[in-house]
Amino acid sequence: MNEPVPARPSAVEPPLAAYDDPEDALGWSMLAVVLVAALGWLFIPFTLYAILVSIAAFITTLYLMAKDAITHRQHPALSVIGGVLLFPAAFLVQMHARRRWGATWLLPHAAVALGAVVVGIVFHGAVWGPEARVTVSCRAAGTTLKEGYLCTPKHLGGIQDARACWDLSITCKNGTHVSEHVCAIVTLGSAHESKVPFDYSPGFEECDEIGSASVDDLRVEIDPRRPHPEQAPPPPPPPPPNKE
Repeated sequence: MNEPVPARPSAVEPPLAAYDDPEDALGWSMLAVVLVAALGWLFIPFTLYAILVSIAAFITTLYLMAKDAITHRQHPALSVIGGVLLFPAAFLVQMHARRRWGATWLLPHAAVALGAVVVGIVFHGAVWGPEARVTVSCRAAGTTLKEGYLCTPKHLGGIQDARACWDLSITCKNGTHVSEHVCAIVTLGSAHESKVPFDYSPGFEECDEIGSASVDDLRVEIDPRRPHPEQAPPPPPPPPPNKE
C-alpha cells in the first residue's frame, strides 16, 4: 500500500511593506539625495557648482544603494556596478526590487526624482546657459556729473570670467545728454564697484544737474583675455622717413 506523499511547503513570499512607510530611512534618503541634485541644477546658476553637487549626490546615492542592499541581505556589488554603468536604470530597478526585499516600494517616487533631475538640467541650460550672465547697476556719486558715477557689474551665471561693456547714458535737467562707454572684467561670482568719470565726455560742461541715468547696450564677452576693439592699444607710429 502506497503511503501518501507529503505536500511540499510552498515558498512564502516576503511580506510587502507599506507603500508609504515613514520608517524606511534608507529608501527615503536615496530619493532625497537625488532630489538635491535636481534642485542644484534648478537653483545654482554656475554650471561648475551644479556639476559638483550632482557628482556628490551620485556618489552618496551609490553608497546608500549598497547599504540598502546589504541591509536587506542582497549583494551590494550589483547595485554599485549597475549604478556606475547606467545609474538611472539601476536606481529604478533597485527601487522596484525593494518590494520583494520587504521594504517600501519606491519605484514611482524614483521615477519622479529622476525626472526632476532631467527637468533641472534642461532648465539650467535654457535659463542659466553655458555663457556668462552679467548685470550692471549704477548710481550717482553726487548731485553733479563732475562727481561721476559708481557702477557695479555683477557675475550671475556661467562658468567663465567675462568682459562687460556698456553705455552709461545721462540726461541732465536742462536737457543735455551725456554718454560714457565703460568696460570692465567681471570674474566668476564677483561684484566690484568702480567709478566712472565724465570729465572728458562730450556735453559734460553743459550739464547742470543729473536728471536720470540708464545702462544701455550691455555686451558680454566670455573671453576676457581678448582685447576689446575700443580698448585695444593704438597702432605704433610709422617709422620716420629716411633722410638721404
